[in-house]
Amino acid sequence: LITKVVTSNNLTAINGNNASGVFFGCTSLQVADLGTGITYIGTDTFNGCTSLASIICRAYNPPTLQANTFRGIPSASPLITKFYVPNDRVAAYKAATGWINFASRIFSINDL
Repeated sequence: LITKVVTSNNLTAINGNNASGVFFGCTSLQVADLGTGITYIGTDTFNGCTSLASIICRAYNPPTLQANTFRGIPSASPLITKFYVPNDRVAAYKAATGWINFASRIFSINDL
């Protein structure tokens, strides 16, 4: 079972398609740690990751999100997926297209 995934800083895109994202239905995934190079996260990448507690996105600029990138992640008690981003970029992520929908769940990496 995969409980944590860490991507290389050289990875720039995580591709996904409708109902077939990279981690689609990975119910054991708890943490996704995305490296500094990520610029794009595809459709349904994390769809159905019902145990996902944290997404750490180390990219300076908020990656482009496609439709439903985070569909099906926990959004209610007791488990709510939190997003951790570079400390000085929290406001930028909260205002970015797609990310704005998760603004209340975006925190500084320093809060980890």
